[in-house]
Amino acid sequence: MAMAVELDTWGDEFQVDPDELKVPENPLHRQVTDVISVVATELLNRDVRLFRDMNWYPTDGGNVIAPDIMVIAADAVPVGDKSYKQHKIGGPLPSVVVEIPSDTDTFDSMMDKLERYSSLGVPAYVVRLRPQANAVTRHPPGENAVIHGMNPIPELGGLAIDTTGEVPVVVSPDGERVQSDHQWASRHMAKLEAMEVQAEQMTARVEEMAARVAQLEAKLREAGIDPEC
Repeated sequence: MAMAVELDTWGDEFQVDPDELKVPENPLHRQVTDVISVVATELLNRDVRLFRDMNWYPTDGGNVIAPDIMVIAADAVPVGDKSYKQHKIGGPLPSVVVEIPSDTDTFDSMMDKLERYSSLGVPAYVVRLRPQANAVTRHPPGENAVIHGMNPIPELGGLAIDTTGEVPVVVSPDGERVQSDHQWASRHMAKLEAMEVQAEQMTARVEEMAARVAQLEAKLREAGIDPEC
């Protein structure tokens, strides 16, 4: 989950680089984060990029934070960078962050994160893993009231999250229910295979039509007619 280090300790040679620090994930937490990420990535336009566990150094001088999911302008983070150092480059704020609390997250720690996002001016969503009808909440910046049961989520391409079952299910705008990134990948593979078959069929038809045209031209020439006229 979040990886934090005080900004004024960066010069300490014994300080662990937060960009290299990895925190083990609960399997269900990973599964839900993965499926939200893969579906949202396809739905979002190419002006933005989605990052998982990307360390973000805001401009407020506080600790580095790592949302489970962060959506930001596509050109804000150079390719290959492990973190978004907004405090150095003065880039844009993320358009949205998503937190998926795990068993190790306390209520106070989650509230601290949400208050931080609010103060920074970033809308945040919380997706709880335990089954309940209103497990998706939107925490807008400022003093606006929390929205419970927020679905669909416009900042994630209009996907919705059904949290009433044992495992949260992502629902695409066209109604497809996706429970894992493997299922989404299999769907895409099936679509790709179907497109390849369709392309082969179209190629065969074009070749057949070309052969017929060639036969017709040959017959015209036999009859003394120039097919080019």
